[in-house]
Amino acid sequence: GNLYIAATCIVPGSCLNATSSNDISLIKRDIAGITSYTYDQDGFYTGTDIANEYAGNGIAMLGSDILISATGENGSAQLGTGLMRLDTSGGLVGGFGSSGVATMSILNQEKVNSFAVDLSNSIYVLTSGHTGSGTPPRLVKLNSSGGVDTSFATSGVYSFLATDRAEDIAIDAS
Repeated sequence: GNLYIAATCIVPGSCLNATSSNDISLIKRDIAGITSYTYDQDGFYTGTDIANEYAGNGIAMLGSDILISATGENGSAQLGTGLMRLDTSGGLVGGFGSSGVATMSILNQEKVNSFAVDLSNSIYVLTSGHTGSGTPPRLVKLNSSGGVDTSFATSGVYSFLATDRAEDIAIDAS
């Protein structure tokens, strides 16, 4: 097996291929912890901005592909939140969202907290709210192609109360 690590490159030039600050990085290592240099030519995937993403804060497998969550931020204004889907060689999977990136409409200061993939490859994305702004956490269901599954909850989105905090999600096998 292989290990895939979602990370964030904070300082430009300090990570391989980082073109600006706060780029998402994905590192591939074998089970012994050795960097796989065949992956994305150098063992590191860096870039493909979702706006100006600042955090590669979640990772999961979707079949043999890798999903990474990202949230973009510029000061206090959110610029985008969503998931990237990469194949095991480090390339974006074109049939997912728009050219490998599925973005979601965001609310004030919302970001992806966690996500999980069920046995049918549906993706459940848990966003954080921001209590000071009255933005509630949300649970959004995406299909395996990155589109919102409108058959879930209300048009694909379940909204918590604005006073709730939703931190993580898990799906059982039933």
